[in-house]
Amino acid sequence: VAFAVVAGMATVAAAVTIDPPAKQDFDSRFKQYNETLIDTLVADGTPRAMALAATAITYGRQGDETSVDRRRALLARAAAMAPDDAWVQWIAAMNLPRSEVVSEPALALQRIEPDNGAAWLFQLAAAYEAKDENGITEALARIGASRHFDEHFGDAMSEWLKVVRAHPMSQLATEGSEQASGQMPMIMAIGRAAAISLTNVTSPKRACKPTEQPLAADRREVCIATGRLMLKQSKTVMSMQTGAALLRLAGAEEAVEATRNADYFMKRAIDLSRFAMLIPAGLADYQADWLQTGSEVQAMKNQLTRAGIPLLPPKDWNEDPYGNLAKISEQNNG
Repeated sequence: VAFAVVAGMATVAAAVTIDPPAKQDFDSRFKQYNETLIDTLVADGTPRAMALAATAITYGRQGDETSVDRRRALLARAAAMAPDDAWVQWIAAMNLPRSEVVSEPALALQRIEPDNGAAWLFQLAAAYEAKDENGITEALARIGASRHFDEHFGDAMSEWLKVVRAHPMSQLATEGSEQASGQMPMIMAIGRAAAISLTNVTSPKRACKPTEQPLAADRREVCIATGRLMLKQSKTVMSMQTGAALLRLAGAEEAVEATRNADYFMKRAIDLSRFAMLIPAGLADYQADWLQTGSEVQAMKNQLTRAGIPLLPPKDWNEDPYGNLAKISEQNNG
């Protein structure tokens, strides 16, 4: 989660650093703010509001029920009220414990969005928990054959942004507080969206990682297909990078080029964000791009294009900032 979010927002978050003497006051006010926000969302009563309230409990109070029980109860109500809302079902599926059985919200997602590869990640995770090798390969095949890959991160960010704009937190005693007040809604929206929307990519990586023996031909084929889909169609940087990782693990012929392109894109996006995101116009453009496209990746591409930075590395770019090319070399050398 941090890897995906930091590319766009690390520098902005640094701008709202709170002076140590004010931290205790901030913590207290943030807790009270969050509790009020939960009550407001529950009172709203709509499925999306209840889904947001459920995930906000992580930051707020614990009543007679445990926070886990209360969160699951709200998510169950939201999912039952909105059986055809893919975002609500996604949030409900994400907040259920991992199991060998595919949950009802995850099954609903497969029905609503059969061509969304991300919807089949829950099937993959269940097969992995059950140590069902055939089921793992079948789930990867469904992902790789999909037309797009959407974790609804953009939807979650948009929903939270609407809420925190409608119910802003009181002015903080921060350095550069005028700037911080304008940045805080976006920071909060992205942070909370990342915490509730982004998937655990452990299962596809483990499923595609060779152990003592090379991957079986059918497993390698579906791993490469899944990697290509995630690399090209993902809306989050984390999933795009995971796609490149799957191509490396499966030994795809384009692994070096895909890795180099993805690493270059990530590094340039981070470098640019350190400067552009502190400019009000830069933040406004980034926010508008994300809301319009629903894609973190596309918002970053737009940001680079506005700055005149190529989206693909020039021929003389030989950096290996994350050591991924070195990993491919090690793999190729046994």
